[in-house]
Amino acid sequence: MARQQALAKLHNRLMVQRDELLRKITEELVEVQQTDTGINDVAEQALQDERSELHAQLAARESRELRDIDHALRLIREGRYGVCEHCGKSIPVARLEAVPFTATCVQCQSDRELHGPAHEHFEEHWGSAAEFERSTSDSELSLQDLDQEPDLD
Repeated sequence: MARQQALAKLHNRLMVQRDELLRKITEELVEVQQTDTGINDVAEQALQDERSELHAQLAARESRELRDIDHALRLIREGRYGVCEHCGKSIPVARLEAVPFTATCVQCQSDRELHGPAHEHFEEHWGSAAEFERSTSDSELSLQDLDQEPDLD
């Protein structure tokens, strides 16, 4: 019964975190959208652009955390919260208290970080980008490509 009480407390904590993140994201997006059109100095404009970029990055990070919290809340509703999504073992309450939106046990998370699909996906993505770059390279254009009249229809 103690585990169920701990999970109920974690549910409440996740709800509070979710509400706080929604508030923060809204604030960050407002900051990104605010532009001072009265700035005439290049240095001030650069500083304004840097601040906007920082707020955009914060909003993106907070959005990822919000997605993880929403996932954990869905697992609670489905009765699957606190069970590792990879190995199926029970996640210790201490881990859930440390990272309440986790969906993996420490061992599976460690394995994922060392050898996980994120690395493979990253490599595939960059391979695709490199292939795209090669296919659109100017070196592959011929003079005939440049001499053709554009289709205006």
